[in-house]
Amino acid sequence: MDHGFNRAEHGGGAVSISGNRPGAATGFGVTDAVLEREPAAPARPQILTGADFAQPGRSGERLDQVFVQLAETFGAAPAVISEGRTWTYREMDRRANQFARLLAERGVRPGDRVALLLDRSAETYIALLAVMKAGAAFVPLATAFPEERMTLIIEDASVRMVATIAAYADRAAQLPVPHVLIDGAAEEISARSDAPMHDEGAPAPADDTCYILYTSGTTGRPKGVVIKHQSICNFVWVAAASYGYRPGDRVYQGMTIAFDFSAEEIWVPFVAGATVVPAPGGLTLVGEELAGFLRTNAISCMACSPTLSPRSKVTCPASGCSWWEARPARTISWCAGRSRGGKSSTPMARPKRPSRRRWACSRPTAQ
Repeated sequence: MDHGFNRAEHGGGAVSISGNRPGAATGFGVTDAVLEREPAAPARPQILTGADFAQPGRSGERLDQVFVQLAETFGAAPAVISEGRTWTYREMDRRANQFARLLAERGVRPGDRVALLLDRSAETYIALLAVMKAGAAFVPLATAFPEERMTLIIEDASVRMVATIAAYADRAAQLPVPHVLIDGAAEEISARSDAPMHDEGAPAPADDTCYILYTSGTTGRPKGVVIKHQSICNFVWVAAASYGYRPGDRVYQGMTIAFDFSAEEIWVPFVAGATVVPAPGGLTLVGEELAGFLRTNAISCMACSPTLSPRSKVTCPASGCSWWEARPARTISWCAGRSRGGKSSTPMARPKRPSRRRWACSRPTAQ
């Protein structure tokens, strides 16, 4: 599954993307959607067959507006269980409205980019929504990134502001743009109106960019991949229907938001009315720690990488217990990133328990 650029909409020719924001550095490569037509590639036969998805893509659809609809539909249902608190869909949406107003007061305008230096938590998801509600695009930063990489991303993406928490205040202070501490500004956020943002007649964003995700750079210099609202909305609607998530499910969230697969862990469960349960802190849970978290929080679904499979033999040294024995009833695993001879470089193991269902899919952002 790929929610990337649809080349068919632009005459079928190859398309490249280059930066065009005033003052943007180009050290990290592409960040903006300026299309430069190249000679058309030879026509290729259709490789996907079958019926189209029942719900056609909606022109102009935005991810933050999708969540507004979810808040109306699921209201008091639990959206996130994080740090000992349960957040309902309605609470998440209202808090995001408040934070979006604070961002606007701090100078964030439609079309701007806001970097997020955050761990997994309900406040992180609220920040994602708030940036979109303010009309801006978010640029996720992994807390493990060195300062040099963060600075290059900020300059390349023309980031206006960084949103973070007190735990990373010292690191944010070293970056070349202002920052706001979400936990430090909690009282200020609470003092703002939680009414829907569209009631204030804010100007529409200059473009349809939802977020910019930077590649790992393992095959060259990292590049910024622009993800449009309509593309990510289409992806999450299709994925939610395909995976069979439903209200009452508890879905594990273990990836950093700077990794493309986190979109599948966060927005797909939301669209289905399920509950997202993020792992605490910034470290990745493995072995018995992961198994214990899944059991304690009654996780029913999860999305994971192939390394967390029966073949990976990730076990607790003390007990010899594999997390796989505690895995949820529904497990979605993305296939390996590179193929060899048309086959995945990491064969997918079959589940040993027939009562469990498992899917294999590609990562949401093509790199």
